[in-house]
Amino acid sequence: MSLERSDWIQLCSSEGGLFEYGSDADIIENLNHFYTNSPTDARVTGSLIFDRANVNPGYLGFTEFIGVQIQYLGLEGLQRILTQTSWGLEESYEIDTIYTLFSLKKGVT
Repeated sequence: MSLERSDWIQLCSSEGGLFEYGSDADIIENLNHFYTNSPTDARVTGSLIFDRANVNPGYLGFTEFIGVQIQYLGLEGLQRILTQTSWGLEESYEIDTIYTLFSLKKGVT
């Protein structure tokens, strides 16, 4: 469907999903697919969790205790992943001691 309607898609949003639970390979595959099948002004917005060294220690302990497999990317991890895509980081905002909200844009380096 995305191939048939690529000119319709303007925005992809992932909050509490792909960037927090997906593997690097899953994130790269999804970003590359959306890049190929979206117009030049498309955006990706999402949230990610700080890297392990900077996340709230209580959150880290809690998620490890209950066995949730979190992807602690942080902005550095996101930037590393973006080198394998054609997306660039447009904006980012740290929220509290756990999350970063971000926007990706085509053609930003």
